[in-house]
Amino acid sequence: MQERVTTRTEDYDLTCPITLRTFRDPVIAADGRTYEREAIARWIAEHGTSPFTRQPLNIKDLQPNYHMRNMTGRRGSSASSYYAVDESKVYQYPPTAPVYGEVPITKVSNNHRSGQCCSFRCQLGTILIVIILITSIICGLIIGFNLRKPVSTNKPKYSSSLTANSPTYCRTTCIRWQFYYDVLTVTVTKAGKYKFTSESNIDTYGYIYNSSFNPANPHLNLLAEDNDSGKKRQFQLKINLQPWETYVLVITTFIPNVRGSFSIDVSDPKFVNFHSTTTHRTPTKTTKRTTKKTTARTTKKTTARPSTTAPGSYYNYSSSLTSSSSKYCRRDKKCQESLDFYYEALQISVSMNGRYHFVSNGSMATYADIYNKTFDKLKPNQNLIHSIDDSSEENQFKLKVSLIAGNKYIMVVTTKRSNIMGKFSVTATGSGSVTFSSLPQSGIEIRN
Repeated sequence: MQERVTTRTEDYDLTCPITLRTFRDPVIAADGRTYEREAIARWIAEHGTSPFTRQPLNIKDLQPNYHMRNMTGRRGSSASSYYAVDESKVYQYPPTAPVYGEVPITKVSNNHRSGQCCSFRCQLGTILIVIILITSIICGLIIGFNLRKPVSTNKPKYSSSLTANSPTYCRTTCIRWQFYYDVLTVTVTKAGKYKFTSESNIDTYGYIYNSSFNPANPHLNLLAEDNDSGKKRQFQLKINLQPWETYVLVITTFIPNVRGSFSIDVSDPKFVNFHSTTTHRTPTKTTKRTTKKTTARTTKKTTARPSTTAPGSYYNYSSSLTSSSSKYCRRDKKCQESLDFYYEALQISVSMNGRYHFVSNGSMATYADIYNKTFDKLKPNQNLIHSIDDSSEENQFKLKVSLIAGNKYIMVVTTKRSNIMGKFSVTATGSGSVTFSSLPQSGIEIRN
């Protein structure tokens, strides 16, 4: 019984055994095999024999294989893909002969397609590996760069604020205005150039002094000053400092009567030490004292004693001249029928012998004299201590005087013009600590 031959296109190998490509113009040679016309013609021209049987072949004997051409057409273009083959090598070696002598019609092999898939996977895997390696290298560089950044440790960042209790002084020529300020003692352990930068929401102004700061003479010992070299209206002081020397950093404001918080950053912080020497105003204590001519009268006592007498320490006293204040005739004036100048008498004592500076701030033009032990308002030239007033044409006094520890002195604060009232403050600095206390306005005398 004859076996029925199937005609399904997927059951036939529709590729040329020489080119391994799908047939386009199939022909049958004398050896009974089907080839692509162009491929077998080239083979016969070069070899003259069958690639399978080695029997002689003639190009003229090639006959078209219409059946194979029809089968190729039925499969369609989807089966027409093939590998790009180097035909010079294909024609050099003959294809492997089949086991039997029949026409080589075999099942279609998908090995070349699986090879394509494998090649694609390999390429995709290689690309992924390369991407991972590049990403790892970039991350490593970023981490290494961050690790190489110097880590700021032990950075002394001083923070404080200017408040209503902060001391005030006259940063420039003052009439009515006053400037709040803070004082820091600065030492360094290594010589070099340092940078001090402020951070605040107020417009700050900075000064650096050598050894000490005198609010009564803010230009004395001044090394450097700055207003807006930093960002956002902040000062930035750049200065060369020497080890184990004492410097004073003064923080104030560009505009008078401004208060607010601030902080100070410094370069090379491990070589810099900060120490605050600011003495804020202390609350006043009220006591009652009875005299022969007056009933109970209140007096104010203000003593500013810092923990140390480091250079740059200062002491403040604040009060006001009112209609209840006593009046007298200033020693340098010729009063007519009445006493025309309001005044307040302050007792002063110091802890060390030396030179002291007293400077006033207030809403009025002030004037002052210093007396030894007693003051008589009817004899203002008696017991007067000679002092140097650097106020010149300014409206606040600036007294320089030598004082002895253990002695008692009286400072009389009055006005430059008659019948003037208002608030005032006195700031003192010098060799030691200074104590202020208000005295009764009649019968002024100090007994040791």
